[in-house]
Amino acid sequence: HPRFGAHVPALRSDHEALFSQLGRLAGLKVVRVEQEIQAVALSAPEAALLHARARAPALRILRHYFDADG
Repeated sequence: HPRFGAHVPALRSDHEALFSQLGRLAGLKVVRVEQEIQAVALSAPEAALLHARARAPALRILRHYFDADG
């Protein structure tokens, strides 16, 4: 979300969930999470990032975090 773009450089992926860090940095309080799990075939760029072959089966997990305003 553009509202949180300024905080992205401060996010770290090594110890704390990204949404928790964003909440702390931006004063965001998550009140609801929706999660969608999909079976997919990896695209060539995704496969390269994961050191896998293109079109290999994978699970894609999409999480949507909502504050009190939705």
